Amino acid sequence: MKTCQSLLCALMLMCMVIPFHAAEKYTLDDFETNTRVSGSGGLTMIDDRYYLQTAINPNLSWLGAEVGLGLNLFLPLQGGNNSSPQLDMITIRHFGYNYKDRFGFRWGRLSNITFGHGLLMDNYDSGSAGSTTFSNEQAGFLGFASFGRLRTDALITYTQVQAARLSYRLSTIPVIETPLILGLNVVRDKDGIVILRTPQMGYSIDFGIPLAGEFLTVYSEFAELKQDDLISELPLKGSKGRRGFAAGGKGNIFNFISYIAEYRYIQSEFIPGYFNSTYETTSRPNSNGSDSHGFLVGAYTHLMNDYIKAGATYESVTQSAIASVGWREIGKTIGVINYTIPSQGRDSALMEANVLYKTGGIFDYVLQFRRQYSPNGNDVDSYAVSFRANLDSVFPF
Repeated sequence: MKTCQSLLCALMLMCMVIPFHAAEKYTLDDFETNTRVSGSGGLTMIDDRYYLQTAINPNLSWLGAEVGLGLNLFLPLQGGNNSSPQLDMITIRHFGYNYKDRFGFRWGRLSNITFGHGLLMDNYDSGSAGSTTFSNEQAGFLGFASFGRLRTDALITYTQVQAARLSYRLSTIPVIETPLILGLNVVRDKDGIVILRTPQMGYSIDFGIPLAGEFLTVYSEFAELKQDDLISELPLKGSKGRRGFAAGGKGNIFNFISYIAEYRYIQSEFIPGYFNSTYETTSRPNSNGSDSHGFLVGAYTHLMNDYIKAGATYESVTQSAIASVGWREIGKTIGVINYTIPSQGRDSALMEANVLYKTGGIFDYVLQFRRQYSPNGNDVDSYAVSFRANLDSVFPF
């Protein structure tokens, strides 16, 4: 009992002195410094088959544009003629450009993408399906353009998920003398996901008011989902019982605590955060069947100048949650662990873990593991064990 009390006190002390932010999923790229060229080789499992994989990954930049390529060779270790569609010999890991924050774009695996405030699209991840080995099917395009107070954002993925956002910033609101940001969002999955989901479309409108700079922003969002056979109809038509409302606040307190707290009212057939981080890999969740009230809370922490990050969010209506932890060069390791419980429940959870061990020599070692839990017990695992080398001194570019 004393041990439990001591651990609880230690946790409370950490919460008092460590910065908090709204939680999100982490990747190794968030914690390591990219090289110009790296090479790797090792054992990987894709679609329940084993392969030896070798790869050269150049990262190029030119006139402000950046591109990361993957040149891959897969050697099957089992017989048979069937090959996985994820075995891409050439992959575009990332490709992007940003001109003075006025316009830009990015191609690659898109994660933690939220249009609005998360009632419709919440931390969407284009690469949650598939294996730990990146393929072009896990990628998407994200672009933006700003015209004074007006901004547009657009997204389209390889799997035909399409989204757009139009936002406008009013310089000041009379009386309270603060800006007002208005947003209009639309998200559509044009053809659904084989077996898992049918085509779907949703709309939302939102506003945000930064009352005290980064300290507090209050916001609200109203969203609706279209019936599967009415996705081509105008908003509001065929959406009875498929709407949701959210209002809350989020901010950063002296760079020590970042938070989000939100109230939600959900109609019987509406599914909050429908386009989320496990959208590509889980089946359509069941609706509540009755109108519901609930909340969403989230926070994250970082230590030692972002050497350690940890965070979580929880949504009470669907009882979904995300928990993430990542660290940079602790005990010669860099690692991230993400665990997601979607609206479908723990039986459909997604767990991802990636660890890089830095030897201090020519080669480093990488361990990747991914498990998609299934309600029928047929969990899908994917993992890779490989070595990696920095080839900057070999290639001049």
